[in-house]
Amino acid sequence: MDSRLVFFCNDDENYKLDIEVPLNITANDLIYALNESLDLKLDPEDIYNNYFVAENPIAFIKGNRTLEEFDIRNGTRIIYKRR
Repeated sequence: MDSRLVFFCNDDENYKLDIEVPLNITANDLIYALNESLDLKLDPEDIYNNYFVAENPIAFIKGNRTLEEFDIRNGTRIIYKRR
């Protein structure tokens, strides 16, 4: 299984975490798993407003595309809460 080490944080970086993510999971799977494990308080029923923002590459991480399709790389910064 191919995976990448990403930097997961909120917008003001009060919350920072390096995590290894498999590239064969969907964005929705990642959002659901991190919401459950880190208690991000995202509404799992509100799939249209649940997304992460990625930097390097710049992307809205949401939907049924895999992380590989988003071209997630080692060191990609994934932000879960925007101001």
